[in-house]
Amino acid sequence: MVRVKMLRDRLHVDIGNVWKHIEILCTFPDRIAGTENIGKASRYIIDYLEKINGSEVWIERFPFLTSFPIESYFELIEPEVKPIDCFPNLFSENTSDEGIIGEIVYLGGGSEEAYRGKDCKDKFVLVELSYSPPRTEKAKIASVNKANALIVMNWGHRENRIVGKGAIKGVWGVPTREDIERIPKIVSINISRFDGEYIKTLLSKSRKVKGRIKVKVRNEWIYSNQPMCRINSSNSEFKKEFIIVGGHLEAWGRTATDNSAGNAIMLE
Repeated sequence: MVRVKMLRDRLHVDIGNVWKHIEILCTFPDRIAGTENIGKASRYIIDYLEKINGSEVWIERFPFLTSFPIESYFELIEPEVKPIDCFPNLFSENTSDEGIIGEIVYLGGGSEEAYRGKDCKDKFVLVELSYSPPRTEKAKIASVNKANALIVMNWGHRENRIVGKGAIKGVWGVPTREDIERIPKIVSINISRFDGEYIKTLLSKSRKVKGRIKVKVRNEWIYSNQPMCRINSSNSEFKKEFIIVGGHLEAWGRTATDNSAGNAIMLE
């Protein structure tokens, strides 16, 4: 509580208002580009910011390539049959209704060094979520090495059963005609740390572990909503100086910590 008070006093923010913003923004879950909820969240932010004296507010709308998860399925089929909870990585390649079958290999963080001396052609590569290389780079490296699928196990403690969510687009912002081909062409899913550790244990005991993956996503060009605000200084001496403050509004799930809390602090 002492740290909270110090932070509040230093930032000069009203914690009550911050909490109110978080509660309201959390009523717009799964704020994915092109969805109704991100439009509602954008409007809430604009309505609040336009009350500030000297502010100019608007919603920037621009074409954006996004990906919507439709379904995913993953099961072990050798040396045992076992369904594994999973979630598709956005921009994954789609499979047929029957799915694809492959042998699973574990490659740690999924860096280029991890592939050296290993034949991963047509394999399912199991990697751990990490900052380096990021998820998108893991997908690119797996694709270059001709892997059939990339399985990303979540981080956290070994008993963590939370399945991560993410994307493998690998292109910053809106892809152009020149760089759209840089999006990795590979089937990719996320699984929990718990299930990833289970598969690693099987790999240590069995000569071969095989699985089946089915994935369906829908890639679509939509118009994204980006709330914008310019607050002009009342002091003419600072007209040529500026500060840029930004944060992502898109979010998975209930969004409280990522990133409704950040959005709320910015509003105050």
